[in-house]
Amino acid sequence: FWLPFLWTHLIKYFTPAVLFLLFGYNFVRDCMTPYNNYPQWALVCFGWFPCLIVPTLAFGLPSLLWPRPAFIAKDVRIQKEQEMTTSH
Repeated sequence: FWLPFLWTHLIKYFTPAVLFLLFGYNFVRDCMTPYNNYPQWALVCFGWFPCLIVPTLAFGLPSLLWPRPAFIAKDVRIQKEQEMTTSH
């Protein structure tokens, strides 16, 4: 019985599987019974909607408002030029 081998597999596979199953079970259970008897529209409007919109705006809005930094744009341009020269 080799404990490090068992420990590695428990950390890599068993623990994430148990956490995923518990998360799924609790998520389904919470969706079936509204929190504190609030109406469903209030839970969606003030709960789920902000949880989806805030991260989307946090990552999407800066890319729309500000240009790509020059050093990143330069690296991308150099990579495209290298790809074009190697493909011919």
